[in-house]
Amino acid sequence: MTRVPRSWGGFIGEVFFGLFVDRAFYHTVGVWDDAALGGRTMRAYIGTTGAVFGLLAIVHVWRVAEEGMHLARDPLFLLITVVAATLCAWSVHLLRSSRA
Repeated sequence: MTRVPRSWGGFIGEVFFGLFVDRAFYHTVGVWDDAALGGRTMRAYIGTTGAVFGLLAIVHVWRVAEEGMHLARDPLFLLITVVAATLCAWSVHLLRSSRA
């Protein structure tokens, strides 16, 4: 059985640990070290949050298309949409630049 960090107990910890962490490396070293893992866990985090922000921006644009332009006049709605799209674009930029 793979050792999962104590704070990650339960099913979610097992799933995350199994998908994104090299188990053989963790058994050898015995510590959680993202730099030694080649930054894969940070890439997974950035990719996941970028996808969430991208979906939020897409849903906002879709909502404007469905409900009408009155939403586009709401400053808070516009701010949230622009910030979500910007964070999504930034995460894509970070993921592309980290491959080099």
